[in-house]
Amino acid sequence: MQRGVEHLGLLSRSVEETRALGRAMGVAARSGDLVLLRGSFGAGKTTLVQGMAEGLDVADLVTSPSFTLINEYRGRMPVYHVDLYRLERLDEEMEQAIESCQGGEGLVIVEWPDLLPPDLREGALLVELSVAGDEYRHLILHTHGSRWQPEEVAAMVEAHLDRGPRSLEG
Repeated sequence: MQRGVEHLGLLSRSVEETRALGRAMGVAARSGDLVLLRGSFGAGKTTLVQGMAEGLDVADLVTSPSFTLINEYRGRMPVYHVDLYRLERLDEEMEQAIESCQGGEGLVIVEWPDLLPPDLREGALLVELSVAGDEYRHLILHTHGSRWQPEEVAAMVEAHLDRGPRSLEG
């Protein structure tokens, strides 16, 4: 891998590949990690979260928290799954709830993160997902500013998907 690469792109060829990447991310997750998921409906955000939860040994069924806004799951560490789609703006109460999750000892995953102020995005791994065909999904993982190192993410992808990612210049 080239030095300075901070964006890793890959093509997931199935729901199971997207879930497998999520499992690998869950296994690699550390307490205090923040993952932001950006993508249209059907791009695979919740599928990726389901995989992360599996990698963290969460036994519960993981669903999109569109109506509850935050779902908490228990595994080897807490998983806070936040979905901001239904909000027009982030009010003080919701901002404090997210800050509280981030200050905890778990993994915070935010779908539709564009409402988050910059200070609540600091240190996040950003994953952009897009539909690339009936079963195919394109994912770009942006590691800049996060504790996730590009080499670590590339190795994780290679090990769990049995194929290498395509690196994009940072």
